[in-house]
This record gives sequence, C-alpha cells and structure tokens, in this order.
Amino acid sequence: MRAFALAGVAAALAVTVAGCEQSREYAVPERVCGVPVDPAVLAPLLPGGEQIADRSTDLGAGSGSCRVEVDNSTVLYLGHGVAPRDWDVLAEEGWKLANRGNPTPVAGVGKAAAVANDGAQASAECTYEGEPRLFVGFVGLERAEPVPEEIPARRDALVAFLKAWLPVAATAAGCVA
Repeated sequence: MRAFALAGVAAALAVTVAGCEQSREYAVPERVCGVPVDPAVLAPLLPGGEQIADRSTDLGAGSGSCRVEVDNSTVLYLGHGVAPRDWDVLAEEGWKLANRGNPTPVAGVGKAAAVANDGAQASAECTYEGEPRLFVGFVGLERAEPVPEEIPARRDALVAFLKAWLPVAATAAGCVA
C-alpha cells in the first residue's frame, strides 16, 4: 500500500514539475530579431519561462543572424542571407537540415523550402541592390527538448513560422519582391 502512495506522490510531483516547465510568464513578442512577426506563429516554437530576448548580428550584404533566448538560453536561431538567383539552397546547404532530422521538401513557402524535425529553410526570389537575387532564410530550434514536443506539430509550426517570417525578413534586409 505504501508503494502505491509513494508512486501517486511521485506522479503528482512529475505533473507539477512538467506543468511549471511549460508555463510562459513572458509575453510573446510582436517583433523578433528586428522584424514584425505574428505572435500566433512564433508562440508554438517558444518554451515556457520568465523572460524573452533576442540578439541580432548584422553580417553585411543583406546577411545576418539572430538568437532568441528564453531565460538566457538560446531556443531559436534565425539566419538569413542573399544569394545569386540561380543558387539551389537545398542542394548547397542541405547539410543544415540533414543534421536536424528527416528533411523533406515543402510546397508553398518561397521558391524552394524544406523542413526537418528541428529546423526549416527556404529561399525566395527578390531584388537586392537592383540585381535579381534569392533571399535565403533558416530557422533552427536550439533546445535539447524543442517545442512543440510532438514532431509533426513541431514541423508544422516551423513551416508556419518560416512562411510568415521569410518575406518580412527579406524586406528588412533590403531584398524586395
């Protein structure tokens, strides 16, 4: 009988700890890494925590990177750059997604896109400094336990975010459609 009572207490504690880990005390921002983003597409990719911040790095020539942090721990990495119009991002940088688990092509996001279990990448045609180019965007989940927990939901959330973020990030980088 005592073993059942201890098991019940342990289960209750596990639920309580798991529930605390998932609580979000910060407001999901309407801007991330300097660009507007719909909080509804960003929220599924963010874990619970007390505070959120981002750190951007301008790499010049329309390129940059940004780390989104929750409680001082990187949870989301965004990278972008400008490439020649005929560049095949999925062939040239496919290793980025291969390392993130089961990459598959995705329709409906830019010129070419793919999603993996913990990341997504796409390119979109644009004009940069008067020349036809491609804007290339990459989204990576950086936590050991990424969210959403279920892989199909996580992949869907990555695609939804990439679809919303890619055009506004391109415009912010000076790469206009």
